[in-house]
Amino acid sequence: MSESQRDVGAEGLRILVVDDSPIMRKMVIHSLKVAGISVARVAQAAHGGEALALISEVTPHVVLCDVHMPTMDGMELVRSLADLGRIAALRVVMISSERNEAQQRELEALGVRAYLHKPFYPEALGKVVREVLGQKEAS
Repeated sequence: MSESQRDVGAEGLRILVVDDSPIMRKMVIHSLKVAGISVARVAQAAHGGEALALISEVTPHVVLCDVHMPTMDGMELVRSLADLGRIAALRVVMISSERNEAQQRELEALGVRAYLHKPFYPEALGKVVREVLGQKEAS
């Protein structure tokens, strides 16, 4: 059993989806199902401030986060998690339509595990989630 499988445990995978668009949050959740990612619990936040409050409650295995949001954007969320020393324990994946390489490098330097560009296929999201969990690709 791999470390990530032990980490997920018997209760299953917990995901936090952070995006100001309810439609995009639904698309991400649907894409996880289509990709065959077995999720026990999905929490949703409309911005980084809500996500910060939920992280302690949910203790997500993976955080799927948009970059651009009102109130607290994804960049601010990642900086806050880094400042609090919490980002290392989380697997944060940024999902954005923006293709700003400097921003992407900064996010990765802060501890973001992966960056997925919109639009994406469910298979691409599934592959990224499996990779950040250290799981092999499903056959």
